[in-house]
Amino acid sequence: MDNTEHHQELVKCVVVGDTAVGKTRLICARACNKQLSLSQLLTTHVPTVWAIDQYRIYKDVLERSWEVVDGVNVSLRLWDTFGDHEKDRRFAYGRSDVVLLCFSLASPNSLRNCKAMWYPEIRKFCPNTPVILVGCKNDLRFMYRDEAYLDFFRERSPFLRAIRKSDLVMPDQARSIARELGVTYYETSVLTYYGVNEVFENAIRAALIARRQQRFWMTNLKKVQRPLLQVSSFGEATSGDFNEDTEFLIRVEKPSRGGVWEQLKRRSSCQVLTSTCNTPNLRVCANRELNHPAFTSIRVQQVEDMDTQGRLTASLQTIITLSKLVTPQAMQQTLMFLYTGTIDSKFTQIQEIRQAAEFMELPELQMFVSNMQSHEEFLNPELKQRYRQAVRVRLNDLCLSQGLFADVIFQLDDGCIPAHKPLLMARCDMMRAMFSGDFREGSAKVIHFPGVRCEVFRVLLCYLYCDAVGPLSPHRCVDLLELANRLCLPRLINLIEKRVVEELVRICTTNDNSDVVEICLKLLEPCKLHNADQLADWCMSHLCTNYNKLCKMSPKLLRSLHPDNQEYLMENRWPPVWYLKDFDYYDKCASEREREERVMFKRGSSGGGCLCFGSSAARGATSNFRLNPLNSYLRLSRWACPPNSGRSEHTFNSLDTSNE
Repeated sequence: MDNTEHHQELVKCVVVGDTAVGKTRLICARACNKQLSLSQLLTTHVPTVWAIDQYRIYKDVLERSWEVVDGVNVSLRLWDTFGDHEKDRRFAYGRSDVVLLCFSLASPNSLRNCKAMWYPEIRKFCPNTPVILVGCKNDLRFMYRDEAYLDFFRERSPFLRAIRKSDLVMPDQARSIARELGVTYYETSVLTYYGVNEVFENAIRAALIARRQQRFWMTNLKKVQRPLLQVSSFGEATSGDFNEDTEFLIRVEKPSRGGVWEQLKRRSSCQVLTSTCNTPNLRVCANRELNHPAFTSIRVQQVEDMDTQGRLTASLQTIITLSKLVTPQAMQQTLMFLYTGTIDSKFTQIQEIRQAAEFMELPELQMFVSNMQSHEEFLNPELKQRYRQAVRVRLNDLCLSQGLFADVIFQLDDGCIPAHKPLLMARCDMMRAMFSGDFREGSAKVIHFPGVRCEVFRVLLCYLYCDAVGPLSPHRCVDLLELANRLCLPRLINLIEKRVVEELVRICTTNDNSDVVEICLKLLEPCKLHNADQLADWCMSHLCTNYNKLCKMSPKLLRSLHPDNQEYLMENRWPPVWYLKDFDYYDKCASEREREERVMFKRGSSGGGCLCFGSSAARGATSNFRLNPLNSYLRLSRWACPPNSGRSEHTFNSLDTSNE
């Protein structure tokens, strides 16, 4: 026998329930300490394979079966059963100490079968054995809307159906069944390991208490408690991810027409020409000779060119004449590096690029080409990152702060701001269509931009020039979101969302959370209107998490939301209604149990009970009773008879006479 030592108990626990409710998984999680991933749980079904022989075959399983509960060393032997209703299970019920009646929290039929079929069967073979109702798969109550969980079923549809909200069994429903059956109720999850050890520890307590009632002389079972209450499980609310800031300063991944380099080359105010210009449609306005190894002269000329519609247009452009030491191909690669931070990998004349970089004093390009020549290209990504950061700083200083080389002015509601068409067209498709199409803004020097303030437009220019958005207050992000949505800039919307969420998280950690609730309530519908879906989801998640506080703080604002938003908040409130009911039930049971224990403690300290274990005062009173039986009898007679009665006096006289 395994329990031959003193103060060791052997507990047989039988697990019953419908097929595929999670009985074997629960036993394996406890006996083998197994934790499986979501894909393993969904792709494999383990039928009834656990047998009592495994305690004899596997030594580690036998060692894990021993556990100390309330000071009692117990070996828990688990018996798995099949879930078919027609099969005979009387061999498993024999000499059982406790029975776990399992059902799936995602199958209401399994709960109904617990009452209609399983509990009568248990009482037929085990009339006095304690029973515990166990709800398995607790994680499905939180996962039925999880994207990874739903994707699994979409891939395997129509053979598998995902769990719906109507399939879930809430705690109050299961607890009402447990109350009808007169048993305790627990929930478990093999995926999160919630309640696995807890349910078996309390099953051991129930078995030991039943054994203590039969063997009241066993002193090692005196300290065993009643099955403890289970605290409700609480999931986590998550927020969406944001795109990382990985785009180049000017590069666009999928340009609509040609490469970015081609667009910038056409729009640049500096055209690459040879030393002699043969274009007939030129009129010289200004000319200046340069004493530079790379450039010989610079001049401003009026150039007639064909636009995108095939019409002849004239414009003033700055033309720089290259020296013979710099080839046009090398200059093209140099400009490409200046604009995008990289060069064409197919270009073979690397030495020409290096020579042009030396003449134009570009140390970053020299180092970039030197790494390519020495076959150390792995150093170039870090170099490109540093160069892009330096370009952002220069653009912020020269173009934004000083406004140098501006060729267009935006007339806003509260002022004017200069800007640069090439950068705007390279970074914004809406600006490119506005400046290069048949719109009047294409030739206008001053562009009216109604409904936009200077403060908001500066943030827009900072993004278009430097590809960055600084810290942003949640109170003034709506106007910027509206402008970004108006110009079709989804990346700017994502960066705004990221900054606003960072600020809201900072406010949550430093100040009262009530301010964030009010801000989220005001941002929710404007964010949905301006396609800021991630920020709207974050606000919705935060409002659902703080739904109780929201109802107390701003009931009017809550009622002013769109009915769909109100319905979503009510349906996805966190904690959910069933959890609040379950938590209130737990508090109520805990307070009642504490009150009962307090009363029992007072009774135990009053000195009552058996004379052998009573206090010294009680034993002294007992000895006095034995020494003076006559006085005790007189005292009892006075208590039993009313005063001044003849019977009482006669009794006293007769007693006195007999005493004499």
